[in-house]
Amino acid sequence: MKLTDYDVYKNIICEASGIHLNQDKSSLLESRLSPVAKRWGFESMAAMTRSLDTVPEKNLIRDIVAAMVNNDTAFFSDMSAFESFEKTVLTYLQHARKKKMRIWCTGCSSGQEAYSIAMVLRNMAQEFSGWNIEILATDISANAIEQAREAKYTQYEAQRGLPVQMLLQYFRPDDEHWVLNAGVRKMVTFKTFNLLHSMNDFGEFDVIWCANVLNDFDYDVRDKTLKNLSAQLVSDGFLVLDNDAAITKSHGFKNLLNNKSIYVPIDSEH
Repeated sequence: MKLTDYDVYKNIICEASGIHLNQDKSSLLESRLSPVAKRWGFESMAAMTRSLDTVPEKNLIRDIVAAMVNNDTAFFSDMSAFESFEKTVLTYLQHARKKKMRIWCTGCSSGQEAYSIAMVLRNMAQEFSGWNIEILATDISANAIEQAREAKYTQYEAQRGLPVQMLLQYFRPDDEHWVLNAGVRKMVTFKTFNLLHSMNDFGEFDVIWCANVLNDFDYDVRDKTLKNLSAQLVSDGFLVLDNDAAITKSHGFKNLLNNKSIYVPIDSEH
């Protein structure tokens, strides 16, 4: 039986990224993938689809995945998680570490979440004076990473979740956009990365921020990703997830003080 266009792209995206393309996104195929087809020189989206029956160019697959993934994000998207990060996670690390901290923000999209983490730390500059703090932010989309590095946001993007005080403190207006200042931008290193690939080269982290990522994966990929993230987390580190993440003790993590966003390794002494 011939696969529908939806089935073709659903299989490609799942195999390449682990992301499960929901049926309700089938209506988005034409609007999101037609520009990809045009950019690659295909006369139509149907022609691009037919080309996938042979051995497709890996960069074409990359662009297809990037076009269909959910890049919806905002500054301080889960305020309760950021409050716990500041009051609980950073308080613990301030006393448990020797002036060194590593944070990984996965699925960072256009950078708002990673920069929110950086601004929290910037506001606590006195408490972390002299610290070596590394914030790594990754996303599967090269276009999203490019925008994140530019740190230039529309009025809507800048106001979405960002307190006015922080907007005025850390951004400058540029025509119809707001540009983040260099001091905060330099705190974050952005890289294109697929969570299905080996994470070993990244080393261990004190905090891994993985909100709005796992829910797009199918169950097997989600469980494997959690296992891999666990291996990159120090024994008393913190994992930040969606506040509705369906994580159980079988995944190797437990809630911290019943917080719905903050998890720690199940064997930790937190």
